This record gives sequence, C-alpha cells and structure tokens, in this order.
Amino acid sequence: MYSLLELKFAVVLENPSHSHDEQPRFVVRVINALGQLIEQCSEYDVSAGSGINGFNTFNGFGCPVEWRQWTNVGIDLSQYVGQDIRVQFITYDCGAYGHYGYAYYTAHCVGNQLDLTGCNGDI
Repeated sequence: MYSLLELKFAVVLENPSHSHDEQPRFVVRVINALGQLIEQCSEYDVSAGSGINGFNTFNGFGCPVEWRQWTNVGIDLSQYVGQDIRVQFITYDCGAYGHYGYAYYTAHCVGNQLDLTGCNGDI
C-alpha cells in the first residue's frame, strides 16, 4: 500500500530584526504518537530574517515582511500505515514586541490513486 501525505503551506513573517529567539517563526512537524519526528526530513522550521531560501521580501511599511508562496511537500507514510501520525503547524509572533508570523496550510493523504497507462507521450 502506498500512502502519501501532501502538505501545502504559505508563510508570512514580519522581520523586526530582533535576536533569533525573538523573531516570528513557522514550524511544521510530522510526528508519531510519542511526539518523535517520523524521519529526519519531517520538520520545517524557519524564523524571520533576510535572505531566507524560498522567501520573498516586501519593504513597504518600514518593517520588512518575508513571505513564501504556496509550497507543496509530499511525505511517504507507507511504513506508518495503521499507526497514529500527527502533523503540527505552529506559528509564533515576535517574542519582544508582537510583530507577526502566520501561515496558511492544507494537508491531506493520498492513497493508491496513481495510474500510469503510458510513458511515451501517448496518454
């Protein structure tokens, strides 16, 4: 059986240039029932800052805003069929003065729905 978890998210983080621990932040984790990451690549954790890979910057209101367009991520959950898996989406506002961090997201599982009937452009 093949099971794929498909996550989609878009992120907006205001960048007040505070210390790393006080910056707005976004985290996605896929964990088991014990709270452990299911695999090494099942976590995405990003804090506001300039030059973040995959992010754009808007400088229109005095405090830069870092934003990432909709991003698709697929995680193979085949080896976890029948087990409890949890997906955490976490946003943090600024720890110092209340600058914002938020995200939009969707998540769903896809099972055995792929059917390739041709591979030479004859579909």
